[in-house]
Amino acid sequence: MNLIQSNVKYYVGEILSKCHERKITIYYWIFNIFVLTLFLTGTFCILYYCYKRKPSNEELRQKMIMDQQYILEQIRFYQGQMKSSSEITDLPTTLDPIHVSDRTAIERKITERNGVYNPNIF
Repeated sequence: MNLIQSNVKYYVGEILSKCHERKITIYYWIFNIFVLTLFLTGTFCILYYCYKRKPSNEELRQKMIMDQQYILEQIRFYQGQMKSSSEITDLPTTLDPIHVSDRTAIERKITERNGVYNPNIF
């Protein structure tokens, strides 16, 4: 004694199966669109951050001038050390001190590198 006929039971089962497949398909598409959106947003944010972090031409020029000044200060410091050490110990140095005209020529070559020349450095 069945309260439901066998063909009705089969029909309801098929409808529920199709509803389940449709629901899974919709969830599949929603998940894939969400992951794609998340990926594209992350990629865009990373590329935008890298673009904004890139220094401008003026910043690069200022950094180059600062580097040149640091190098010149180090050269002057070591030249001063060589002069002071030779005066204290009276030992001969193995390196000849750079003459004033040669030093200015070297300084100008350093500052003229890559087309940047700033006469106010000295």
